[in-house]
Parts: sequence; structure tokens; C-alpha cells
Amino acid sequence: MLVDTERRWANRKDRACRGVDTKVFFPDSGPAGHVPSTATSELWAAAKDICQNCPVLEECRRDTLGEDYGVWGGLDERERRRLRQALIREGRRWPKDKRLEWGKFLHDLRTPSGAPHYTRKVRMDWSQIRHLTGVPSVLGQELVAEYEEHLAAVKAERKTKVVDRPLPERTELPFPAKRGKRDLWVRHNGVVTDAFYKGESSDGRWIFVHIGVGRGHALKWIKAKDVRFHRDVPRYVISDKERAA
Repeated sequence: MLVDTERRWANRKDRACRGVDTKVFFPDSGPAGHVPSTATSELWAAAKDICQNCPVLEECRRDTLGEDYGVWGGLDERERRRLRQALIREGRRWPKDKRLEWGKFLHDLRTPSGAPHYTRKVRMDWSQIRHLTGVPSVLGQELVAEYEEHLAAVKAERKTKVVDRPLPERTELPFPAKRGKRDLWVRHNGVVTDAFYKGESSDGRWIFVHIGVGRGHALKWIKAKDVRFHRDVPRYVISDKERAA
């Protein structure tokens, strides 16, 4: 998980800050960027001591990097601000897979369906996303743009990619090696059957046979390649005129 935008760890009853006066964690620190007073620094130090023994310290620190005020995850607001600035440089050195992972995550946050339940009715802006994730908008926009380019390239490749699939080879039924009771073996309707020879075309490409069909018999023209004689029979050529008749 990159960031738990729902902060489900905050519901744990064993978190160290449970029951502690919030003033310890959120003293008046003055305008953002100003050096805190001695009193504020002391309260921050006390809050950080409490955080160090918290069972959800890592989750809290990970998910609150975008908070502007107070102590979260053992970090005060000035420390988080410095980490966010450093994140811009670090993010640009991330490997491609990590940049795409973050890009997808931030892209989904930008849409109502991907946003946390309490913001799901509207499109999240970059200030909201920075608050939820700690990712500065400069870096976030770069990551989302890179992910969207990757997504477009993948979709284009799927549309244009043609896969040549080899056609299955037709396997002919083998003729029996033994002799039948009639004149020849015939491949017909997915089976090999014994049939009587009745003649052939003048070019020898078609053989006229008397073949069993279902419970009856029929006279049919069969391609020569689907016929094998197992008995010597006199050749009888059926003329085109006879065939037409």
C-alpha cells in the first residue's frame, strides 16, 4: 500500500496518542515557515516522545506527510515540509515501475470513483491530493502525465497488434490396412467405410461409389484422395454426358 487515504489505523485503541490532550500535538506554532517558539518546540518534543512508542508510528508517518500543522508520526510540520520538498527530487529518480505505480494511484484519486469515500462526489484537486498523500502537485502532475502516456501506449498497442495463429493441421482419418468385404475404403462424414466401386470421372479425380448412409445406401461422388481400393476392379469411366443424366 502506497498510502492509506482512509487512515484506518487512527481507529486503533492502542495508538499512543489516544486520550492525550491535543494541545501537546497541535500547539500554536505561528505562520507556516516561521521558526517556532521555545514553548512550541518543547511541546513538539514531548509529542514526539509519545509517538516513538506508538504501534502505528510507521503508518501514521507515511499517511500524514501532507499535514500542514502539528506533530504526526513523530514529525513536526517543518520536518514534513522539508520531506515534501525532498520528495520532488527523489520521485524523479524513482525507477519506472514505481513512478507508474504512483502515477496510477494519483490518477485514480483524481477521479470520483477512486477518491476516499468522504470526497467521492467531486473531482479531487491537487491541494487535496497533496494533503492526503504528501506528494507535491509538481511531482504528482508529472507522475500522472507519465502514467496516462503509458496507458495510451498500451491501448494503442492492443488495437494494432495482430497475432498470427497457426491454423490447426487437418489430420485425415487413416484407411484400414486390412481388406474390406466390398471394393474400396471411403472417407465420408468423419468416418471410413467400405463401399462398392461404380465408376469414375474421365480425369480420375472423382470416384462414384455405392455407400452405406445411415440405415440405407446411396450413390455418391467422392474425391479420389478420400478413396483407397483394397480390391482389383475394372476401371469404368463415366462420361460427362452420363453424369449429367
